[in-house]
Amino acid sequence: MHVHFTALSVAIGAGTFVERAHLLDDVIENLERDGEHYARASITVRLGEGDALQQRYVAAAAAALGEGSAKKARLAEDLGLFS
Repeated sequence: MHVHFTALSVAIGAGTFVERAHLLDDVIENLERDGEHYARASITVRLGEGDALQQRYVAAAAAALGEGSAKKARLAEDLGLFS
């Protein structure tokens, strides 16, 4: 895990938006309660179409579903099956 500090008055990129940011106090508390919290936790993030991470999820789903399954992977993503 690594940490970026950004002043709340500065919006420098998508990583600072509330859907992608995690408050340091919350991260520390989660780790104090359970050192393996982030190894097991599902973390929701906002991804735009064409985002590099979104493309990796689609490619991984297509590979898991079998040859020629990119369309199925996109459908699964649209249905929220990656949530």
